[in-house]
Amino acid sequence: MSKKKKINFLVALKHEALPIIDYFELTLNKKKYRNIFSNTEKNIFLIITGIGIENAKKAVTNLKQLNNNKDDIWVNIGIAGHKTFKVGSIYEVKKVISSNNKNIFFTNSFYNKVLTSTICCVNKEEKKYNNKYLYDMESYGFLEALDGLTIKDNIFMFKIVSDNL
Repeated sequence: MSKKKKINFLVALKHEALPIIDYFELTLNKKKYRNIFSNTEKNIFLIITGIGIENAKKAVTNLKQLNNNKDDIWVNIGIAGHKTFKVGSIYEVKKVISSNNKNIFFTNSFYNKVLTSTICCVNKEEKKYNNKYLYDMESYGFLEALDGLTIKDNIFMFKIVSDNL
């Protein structure tokens, strides 16, 4: 008998999480972790990671302890900056690079009607954006932690443009 797939949402900030928490009727997990919300009937979990690569990696580890199934779906939703993309527009990220690491990570290979982009993950707030990339501070840690834990087709990343610098 196979386990039912779970959907694991990772978001950096509480205000990013609230619409997902409300929509899926998630409740706070009061046992071990204070930043994990779930609806076990729907097999949906959400963790508020906090800002930064290390926090994103730790959050994946914490959720993996609760949901140890290689076939689970992992979804990162958050905000990102870009030099010219319209504020409020949404992009699916297919490629993640880092300002400090040479490794490159990829998400799923599915294509839909959502615009796609590459994201550059930085360790501190970026003051000037390059026109080629979206910018955030968690994506690289999220994918680095998932590398080897699941297949890339189970990984989805969506970013909403928050600002233009």
